[in-house]
This record gives sequence, C-alpha cells and structure tokens, in this order.
Amino acid sequence: MVLAGLIAGIFAGAILLLLAYIAPYIGAGNYVSDIGRVSVLGQQITEREGHIMGILVHLMTSAGFGAIYAELVQHQYSPDFTFFGIMSWCLFITIVVAVIILPISGKGFFGVKEDPWFSVDLFITNVGWGVLYWVLVPLWLKILI
Repeated sequence: MVLAGLIAGIFAGAILLLLAYIAPYIGAGNYVSDIGRVSVLGQQITEREGHIMGILVHLMTSAGFGAIYAELVQHQYSPDFTFFGIMSWCLFITIVVAVIILPISGKGFFGVKEDPWFSVDLFITNVGWGVLYWVLVPLWLKILI
C-alpha cells in the first residue's frame, strides 16, 4: 500500500511539473521561477543544475507525501483513500509548507516575499496534487496488489 502511495505521489508530482513547464507555451505565463545562480553546500551551480535539483526535490517530496499518507491509511490514522481524507492531507501539506518551508527558504510566511498570489498558487497546486493522487492511487493499488 505504501509503495502504491509513493508511486502515485511521484506521478502526481510529475504531471504537475510537466504542466508547469508546458504552461508558458499555451499562454498561461511562466510558473517555473527563474532561479539564477544558486549555491548548494557552498558550491555555485549552474541554472540547469538548479532546475534539475528542483525537479528532483519536487518529485522526492511528492513521493514522500504520497507514501506518508498511504502509511497513515495503512495504520488507520486516516480514512481510506477518500477524496475528503486526501484533501485534508493536502491542506496539512499546504500549511506545513507555508509556515515552515517557505520562511526557511527566504520566501516568507505563505510566500509573501515571492509574490502576493504565491499562497493561492500553493493552495491550488496542492489541491491539484491531491486530485491527481486520489485518481492515481487506486490504479497503483490494483497494479501492485
């Protein structure tokens, strides 16, 4: 069950990532932020390396959140893979990211230093991830079980 949650999380994250890269070509604006020069562990990396690291971190967190939710379901801390349960999990993820991760990364609470609409984008993106996860996890459960 946890493996199905992990894989569904990766696929949901990958679909959203693909949409973020395609969006500028269909007139939706650029949702992939220009990161410029980045320093990782004291070493300067190129913009391409920064994007690759961003993609990997995005997919790893998507996998992690998918696996954690499946673990919660497996231990009956959360209802089965219901729409309401997954959306509640997505709201929890949104709050954790907005209150802990974004301030640590220098974007401020709810990303206000990045953009006034950043928190709305964060919420919509997490709801999108949740809907994709809700659709994909039963498919992976059927494949793996």
